[in-house]
Amino acid sequence: MSNSSTLKLATENAVAMGLLMYTSQNDLIPAPFSLYPSNYPSAAFQQAYALAPSFNQLLTTVIADTEFFNAVITQIASADEFTAKLYECYQQTTSEQQLNLALVRTDYMLQAQNELRQIEINTISSAFACLATKTTELHNYLGITLNNAALNLPKNSAKTGFVNSLALAWQYYADSEALILFIVQAHERNNVDQYLLQQQLFSEHGIRVLRCSLENFANVVKFDSGTSNLHARSNNKKIAVVYFRAAYTPADYPTANAWEARTIIEQSNAIKCPNLAWQLVGTKKMQQCLAASDIVEKFMPEPNQAQAIRACFAGLYALDVEIIANVRLNPEQFVLKPQREGGGNNLYGNQMLQALDVMPRAEYNAWILMERIYAPDSQNVLVRHQDATAEAIEVVSELGVYASCFNNGSEIIENKAVGHLLRTKPVYAEEGGIVAGLAVLDSPNLI
Repeated sequence: MSNSSTLKLATENAVAMGLLMYTSQNDLIPAPFSLYPSNYPSAAFQQAYALAPSFNQLLTTVIADTEFFNAVITQIASADEFTAKLYECYQQTTSEQQLNLALVRTDYMLQAQNELRQIEINTISSAFACLATKTTELHNYLGITLNNAALNLPKNSAKTGFVNSLALAWQYYADSEALILFIVQAHERNNVDQYLLQQQLFSEHGIRVLRCSLENFANVVKFDSGTSNLHARSNNKKIAVVYFRAAYTPADYPTANAWEARTIIEQSNAIKCPNLAWQLVGTKKMQQCLAASDIVEKFMPEPNQAQAIRACFAGLYALDVEIIANVRLNPEQFVLKPQREGGGNNLYGNQMLQALDVMPRAEYNAWILMERIYAPDSQNVLVRHQDATAEAIEVVSELGVYASCFNNGSEIIENKAVGHLLRTKPVYAEEGGIVAGLAVLDSPNLI
């Protein structure tokens, strides 16, 4: 079958399977996906899965070490206003609820010789678990339909893993009538990914979901200061779990009302997914500090675990005069990263150099420098609504591994990898945002 015929078959089945996303004009279209699964080394894939529980344990231990945690976050807060406000909220809020759920995604790229290099850890609003699962289903179906016996697609349980972990947290709250609250962005384009979670929570666990933005929180939820309970205004049912699919970018806090909502959520006895400590431990500066000499070994005394984590670190650097001088000599070897999530924030090449030229030293701790990874390229057909063709182009891929960490303070109740996401983009693209239309959803074909 030709690429053109496969493209039509794939697009129709993507729609039928619910592999969908909204455009900025609010039109529902197939989410960007690759026509074929991309080859990926099996050893690196298994390594990434095996690392997930270790990273969860590392972050849990770091949060429990308040001296180290506060020292790092204070550095960032001194230079970055948004982190400072999150940290202020963290310091001012107390809750009797020690249970916390983190649904994280650790992203990796391949270095030369197929060595795994960690790009970042997303500890809040780790998106695409459902659409990644749908992409695996689509590629499996197309492989069978096209009689492609060479495919070796690993099972992807990201959607079910997220649903079951949210249900586990809900069960610990011990109120069979309670709801789960999704905190979402006001103009979300990735709604389908969220609604697939919502539907399965109800169909498999009988759990109902309420949705609102931080800005609209007070119109949907009320807080009982006497009991610290959150209640839905519509039916007075308690809220057992607050699942954040927003609150990671300054745009999610347009007014003081949004900040007040975040404060109330942290004060409440609802189980947070995640709480502010877990959001802050995912900052880029924390990642850079953990990669420093002997730090991982301090928090992970089991030598094999510490060695496995350290082996996947890329070069990570705090800004200082010496490293900036090196960047000016070799700009192609670095990327400049701020303390932001959500994509589209990193600076490369001339933009990076221009930013460093005018950046006051007081802002250095708001950024880190990272070794730039040049992943091995391959060919694939990218199916994107704005330019869908059957032409193969040179692409590179980034693997994300989803993991669940449900803890009661420093005690870990559940800790496991639950699924994966492969994002593929043109080899010339610096950023890899799916919603932005640069990258597409893909599946790893293990070789």
